[in-house]
Formats: sequence, structure tokens, C-alpha cells
Amino acid sequence: MAKLVALSLGWGVQSFTLAAMDALRACECEVCQRWSLRDFPRLDAAIHADTTWEREATYTFAWAMSPWLRERNVALYTVSDAKQAARVVEQSDPPFFTLAPQGTGSPSAPAEPGNSNVFMPAYSLDESGRRLTARKRKGQLKRQCTGRWKIDPIRRMLRAMMRERKIKRVRGAVEQWLGISMDELERSKDSDVQYIYHRYPLLELGMSRADCKTWLRAHNLPIPPKSRCKFCPYQDRNSWRRQRAMGGQDWAVAVQVDAAIRDKRPPHPLFVHRGRLPLEQAVEIIPLVALPPEESDDEDFSEGAACDSGYCFM
Repeated sequence: MAKLVALSLGWGVQSFTLAAMDALRACECEVCQRWSLRDFPRLDAAIHADTTWEREATYTFAWAMSPWLRERNVALYTVSDAKQAARVVEQSDPPFFTLAPQGTGSPSAPAEPGNSNVFMPAYSLDESGRRLTARKRKGQLKRQCTGRWKIDPIRRMLRAMMRERKIKRVRGAVEQWLGISMDELERSKDSDVQYIYHRYPLLELGMSRADCKTWLRAHNLPIPPKSRCKFCPYQDRNSWRRQRAMGGQDWAVAVQVDAAIRDKRPPHPLFVHRGRLPLEQAVEIIPLVALPPEESDDEDFSEGAACDSGYCFM
């Protein structure tokens, strides 16, 4: 039996629902008769891995709801590898898209000597400046942001908690909850370390993302915004359009990072947008009122479009 139970809290719909369910596990309302954590162990910790690049709406939501959770005995922790995240342009790992010229090595291969390493899955062009056709190799720089910005900081915290509690690092010593729902079933997988056992309470309860929102509304709780980095390349067209229409720091930072990575892997320019154009050229200017609400987007979670679980498509 696990001696430490922790939630990976991404502050998205699914992971926040799990935190709220833990907070209200004594509730006996009609909805909780169907979906409840009463048969699950109590959380020892809900750990948020802050990439430092989250959208402002996520930080606002976390700031607003953290006191509510703490008042109901949910132990919240925030961890971060801020030093690594700050090097997003030089030695980083978000999935920037790239197109490698035909006949070259993998687009995930290390940069040539003297070049900075940009591991975000950025998009790129061939030496002539042309976007390659579908018949030629498409690719992205190797994504390591999940590991460096989320998994590693959380595991360092778990190991620290284990030492504090004198818990030995044996098989299944930690039960780690991940907020993956029924409509994201393919995202679930076992841990790659023996001392951590991955558990998916939403899957055990048969809950979808829509069910999570139903549960939250039934308890008069707000629906969290989708969680992702400001410049995450895994965004659909309307997500980028909405970000531009809203402006502010989210859009400004995305534009800044996109421009900063452009020449970091010569001779192949890098881009955050799959169109392989500078972000301000790639994203159309459309009034916000003309765009569908964020929650109506049919995003492709198989590509890790959101970090709601706290593991960003682990």
C-alpha cells in the first residue's frame, strides 16, 4: 500500500476537479452519490509544477482558488525549475515544430557545434526557406519541457517528502494521481520509476471532461481555463486567434519567444506556429466576439494540447 498520496495539479479542469473532490469528499449531494473520492485515500499533497510560462488566466485562477482548497485541508505545494525554464531560448524543451531538409538527420538531433540548443518542438524551414511538402520529412524539436519543467520538479518534491517521512523508495511507495479523464484515455500510462504508482481516479470513476465540469458546477465552483504555456506550439487555429485577440502578456510573450528562437538552430529557422511563419503573420486578426468560446474548441489532446493533468501529455 502506498505511503504517500499526491496529486499532480495542473490547475486545469480535470486536476482541479480532483483537488476539489478531495476537499469536499464528505459531501453527500446527488452528484457526489455518483462521483466521489470517499473510497480513495486522502491526499497528502497536491503539487503544482509551475513552468513560469503559464497563461495569465491560469495564474489568476490558482491564486483565487488556492485559499479555498487550503481551508478544506488540501495541502498545496508549488515547485518549479525556474532557472531551466528561463533558458527557454537557449537550452529549453517546449515542442517547437521544425521541418528537416530531406536526407538530414532527425530534427531532434543535437544542434551543430557552436549552435544553441533549443529543444522545444519548434517548426522550421529548409535551407532555401521553403516549407517542405507532406512527402518530405516533417518534424519537431525534441520535447523535453514535460520532463524538465514538470516531472523532474514534482519528483524532487516527492523524494523530499519521502525523506521527511522516512519512507523508503520501494515499489509503489508513492501513489501519484493524474487528472486524465475518459476522453483522454490514451494519455494514461505507467510510471517509468518503480517507487511511483500512477493512479487515474477519473478513469476509475468513469468521468469525462464534461462530467468534471458538471461536478464543479453542482458545487458552485468555477470552471478553470485550459492550462498551457503562453507559446505552446500545440494549439489549434482558434486558440492562437483567441490569444492574439485578447492580447496582453500572453500574446506579447509568445511573439517574443517566437522571434528569439528563429535563428538558434542554423541553417533551419524555428517557429512556434505550425505554419512556419512569424507568429504575427501566421495568426489572423479576428475579433474575439467572432471566435467560439474556449471550452467549445475541439482540441487534439493526443498531441498534448493542454497541461491540465499537470503532466502535459506524459
